[in-house]
This record gives sequence, C-alpha cells and structure tokens, in this order.
Amino acid sequence: MTVELVRALLPTLLFVLLSLLAYVKAAIVLQVLRRGLGGSMPPLLVNLILALVLSVLAMSPLIKRSLSALDAMPQTATTTELLASGTTPLRQFLQERTAARDKAQLEALSHKLSQRQNAAYEPNELPTLVSAFLLGELRTAFQLGFLLLLPFLVMDLLASLILSGIQLQGLSVRTVTLPFKLLLFLVCDGFTLLFRGLLLGSS
Repeated sequence: MTVELVRALLPTLLFVLLSLLAYVKAAIVLQVLRRGLGGSMPPLLVNLILALVLSVLAMSPLIKRSLSALDAMPQTATTTELLASGTTPLRQFLQERTAARDKAQLEALSHKLSQRQNAAYEPNELPTLVSAFLLGELRTAFQLGFLLLLPFLVMDLLASLILSGIQLQGLSVRTVTLPFKLLLFLVCDGFTLLFRGLLLGSS
C-alpha cells in the first residue's frame, strides 16, 4: 500500500473506527429502551440513526484531534509514521477512559494468546486497548439498560396485577402500559437524560 493511498484512506478509517467505539454503547442502550417501551417504539431505523448520530457527536473531539495530527504530518512521512500519528490521540483516549481492571484482564488474555501462538507479546497494543475499552462500554451499556428497564418492569407488573384483579386477562399488558411509559419518559425528560449519559460517558 502506497503512502498516498494510506494518506487518502486513513482519515476515513479513523472516522469509522472512532465512531464505532461509541456506537456499541449507544446502540445497546437505545435497543433496551425500545424493548422496555414495548418492542416497537421508537422504530428500529430511528434507533439506528440516533445511535450513529450520537456516536459521531460523542467522538467528534477525538476525530478532530486525529485528523489534525494527520494533517500536520509532512508529505515525506512514511506509512508507519502516518499510522502512529493518526492513532496517537486514540491511544491517549483509550488509556484515559479504560478502567484499570478491564485493561489488566485484556492484557492477560493477550499475553496468553501470544504464548499459545508463539508470537511476541507487546503491552499496550492498540487492539488490546480497544478491546478493553469496549468491555467497559458493554458493562456501562447494560447498567444503563437495567436502570431504564426497572421502572418499565414495575409498571408492567402493576398493570398485570390490576388487569387480573378486574378479570381482564385478555387485554395486553403492553397495550395498557405503553401510554403511561411514554408519559413517564416525557415527564422525566428521558431523552435528554439518556443523551447526556451517552455523550458525556464517551467524550
């Protein structure tokens, strides 16, 4: 791969990679919200678009730093120098945002994998840092998902008990609770709280 091709493709690759790092958590949390509201609200396409937009917005400062680092490289820079310059802000971000226990776990797994494959092991490799960061993002996403689902579960249980008490078991619990779930979400300004959690948690 020529240096010119790397210089042309690397900004796009960095943009995609950095956006996907935040997309994982946003997609999971929004999908949990969709399930909590009944499985059809918001529509799946809307969820995908929201997750993409939020992931790009959350990582935009890091994307700008990476692209600025690439633009500052001289035209005589080699492929290795371009890759190192473009990924340096990412490495710094991952080092700062990754929990120590996640990093230690992935470092240990990478070390064992290198030994099994008779390969040289190097600490703080980018794939290991990315994997450790995503491990933490998955944990955070499920924590947020639990907090989202808990009040919806309580509402479903209450509605089920009430319908059973008045002998209306044939009426769908989700149909009854959906308006109240939407009202609760609006009263609590749920989307603002959700967006703040997703954006500030990844920036």
